[in-house]
Amino acid sequence: MTEQRFVRFDGYRFDRQTKLLTLDGRVVALQSKAADALSILVDAGGEIVSKEALRELLWPPDAVDEGSLYQTIYLLRRALSAAKPGCVMPIETVGRAGYRLVPRVEPETITEPPRARIALYPVVAAALLALVVLAASAPRFIPGESPEAKLSPAARRSHAIGHTLLAQRTVESISKSIGYFKAVVEADPQSAVGYADLGGAYTILLGYRGIDEKKGFPIAERYARQALARDPTYPPALTTLGFILFERDGADEAAAQMLRRAVERDPRFGPAWESLGIVDLARDRLQKAQNEFGRAVELNPGMAPYLMWQGIAQYYAANFSAAAATLRASTDIAAQPIALYYLLLTYEVEGDVKAEKETLGRLQRTATQKAKLDAVGAFVDFKAARSEVQRARSLSEIRRIAKRDADARFLLAVSYGLLRRDREALALLRRRDARDVAFIDYRFLPIDPHFKRLMR
Repeated sequence: MTEQRFVRFDGYRFDRQTKLLTLDGRVVALQSKAADALSILVDAGGEIVSKEALRELLWPPDAVDEGSLYQTIYLLRRALSAAKPGCVMPIETVGRAGYRLVPRVEPETITEPPRARIALYPVVAAALLALVVLAASAPRFIPGESPEAKLSPAARRSHAIGHTLLAQRTVESISKSIGYFKAVVEADPQSAVGYADLGGAYTILLGYRGIDEKKGFPIAERYARQALARDPTYPPALTTLGFILFERDGADEAAAQMLRRAVERDPRFGPAWESLGIVDLARDRLQKAQNEFGRAVELNPGMAPYLMWQGIAQYYAANFSAAAATLRASTDIAAQPIALYYLLLTYEVEGDVKAEKETLGRLQRTATQKAKLDAVGAFVDFKAARSEVQRARSLSEIRRIAKRDADARFLLAVSYGLLRRDREALALLRRRDARDVAFIDYRFLPIDPHFKRLMR
């Protein structure tokens, strides 16, 4: 197979360097592993690639089971089917031997891609993949360019396994990933990579409340600074420090400067663009935030968190039709509570009662704890109530659950706001534990149309 960067097959155009797939100038959103699998099949040029070879190329040894490969191929096929409905599937399963790309792959002669118009095709993932796509893209080693490419084989293997575990986004898997990242440091102590991996893992562990903030922030900061002592402009370490400046210290401008340094070093590093967008969104710089989230989405159109933040920015900019489309794409990849909540708000503004009811049901199904499940159910009933008696009964149920659950207290505040009981809503929002909610980022309440009036 030729090493030409751009190739075409069955009307598609594929960038083998960035793994960006387009059709008629529109980006086809692919989950990270699905894009990697397509790249392998493209490189095979129509030859059969065995299932064992695909697993070895896509994941570290023993990191996943065979089901992960089936789900990855499923996601890839779903994306291709959504892009060209009714067309013959270009990926063929060859008995038990493996998979092959049926259409002829032809090199393209131009050296730079045309500017693509992004079209977000929803991809419905199974539960495991819904967790995986929340992670940053799996590490890709570009010979001679990235610090990751210079790791020793042992360090590279630990780095890859650590990121595979980190992608599973549970407290247990994140904690296990830390052990592998420490192995990276032991194998290559002069490299910035292992230290940055550790700093990033601890910030994610903080987000999942797997470690106390008083302990977790100093550890994450220490590792990030150790990475920068070895490479002063290493984007993952700069991004971790930017997150800490914003989240712990409230130093928005210092955080933005740190994150701008990260994207200046590597304009293709999506997490830095995402973090920069969050900082600017919190500062009510809506156009800048939309541009930054848009850049993150452009780099990885199938990354659910990037799409979610882009949709949230569009919502705050009152671009509700765009917000609905973007948030739908995000929740089709991974049904995260925050994305579903903002999608619910968008449908409410647009007056789409049917879509609002459907989204409420999806939000209810994401609640894993009984208290949250009951609270969302009561909130659904509150929204659907047709009489004062029904509304009062639902509100009483939310209030009962709110005594022991932060998300229920937030939904109670929303309910009070809808009833114009502002004093009671504001009292709940000002509680110390009001930030411990899954449905909305507390920092954005002052710019949220539902709460602007209350937060003045």
